[in-house]
Formats: sequence, structure tokens, C-alpha cells
Amino acid sequence: MPCCLMLAPFPVVIPRHGGQVRTATTARALSRAGWRVDVVGLYHADFYPAVERGVLDIVISDPVVSRRATDDVLFGDLHVARAAAGDSRVVDQLRMLLARLRPDVVQVEHPWSWLVLRTALPRKGGPKVVYSSHNIEWNLRLPLLGLNLNRPGSDRLMEATRLLEREVARAADVTLSISDIEGARIQQFSFYQTGRFSRLLPQ
Repeated sequence: MPCCLMLAPFPVVIPRHGGQVRTATTARALSRAGWRVDVVGLYHADFYPAVERGVLDIVISDPVVSRRATDDVLFGDLHVARAAAGDSRVVDQLRMLLARLRPDVVQVEHPWSWLVLRTALPRKGGPKVVYSSHNIEWNLRLPLLGLNLNRPGSDRLMEATRLLEREVARAADVTLSISDIEGARIQQFSFYQTGRFSRLLPQ
């Protein structure tokens, strides 16, 4: 039985928002197609109640990170992901999960968790990587800067988000998008990627 580990920046036990619903739906579809699917949420404890946590989830709890993400909500996901990537315990926990579960594929939901995954992946003989893009995150944030969400350093974080999305799209063996329009844009900024490109159209 082929195995897929889905790495998401949120829990999916009780899917509520769009990203959670899309991830949970994809996991069910893969299961019905004969795959074993393990979902690993990687997120901060303050933003999701304990009742929603999955058994494999990696949950960080640093209050400094929580304040930083709350104070700069536009880039909260990036702040949490950077903190997780800089925590050797988090990286080791994901590395051990990969070694134990031995997935054939790791599907990264949103770009944020790539910061941790790129360090945890084995250097040779690792699983294939699928990047599941729910939005083009940097572009989505551009109009929001005018809604009193702009902070000192927002331009720098916007550029970091753009570069992160380009990196994971180029590194992935397959990239999924939610529309033809976004798919074409991702394909443009990952032009030098030699892997395949695919689109997951809305249902």
C-alpha cells in the first residue's frame, strides 16, 4: 500500500476553515484510492484548541512566538514556521516521524511547513514531495497591507514569503493549485523546475 504523509500548518481532526476542509477532503480521497494517509499538523498551541489536535501533530507553545504571530497577523504563519524550523526538537520530531512512517510521498499543504521539512528530509532516497498550494500567499497579502496590517518589516516578510513559495514549488516533484490561473502563475515562478506540474481544479 502506498503511503502519503500530509504536512499541514493546522490540525484537520475537526476541519473548519477552507484550508482544513481541502486538506481533509484530499486525505479522504487518497484513502479511498488505496493509500495510507498520515496527516501531521504543525502549528502553535494558542491558535487551535486541544480537542482538535491529531495524534501525530507537532505543536509548539512558545509564548514569544504566539505574541509575534498575533501582533503581525498578516505574516503569523511565517513567524510560526520560522520558529518551528529553528527548533531542533521540532525538526527531530518530524525527522523521526518520517523514519517511522516511511512515506512514499510527503504532501506539503501551504508553503510554511516546507521550512521544517527541507531540513528533516533525508539527504538521499527520501520521499517524493508534493506541494499543495491553497493560494499564492505573497500575492494574497498585497491588498491586505492597506488594511492597517502593515508593520515595520512587512516588505521584507512579503519578499521572504514570495521566495519561500518559489523555493518549494521548484523543489517539489509535483505542484497542485486551486485554479488554472494560479497554476499558470506558479508554473511561471518555478519555471526552472524539471519535475512535473499538475493542477487540482475546484470541485
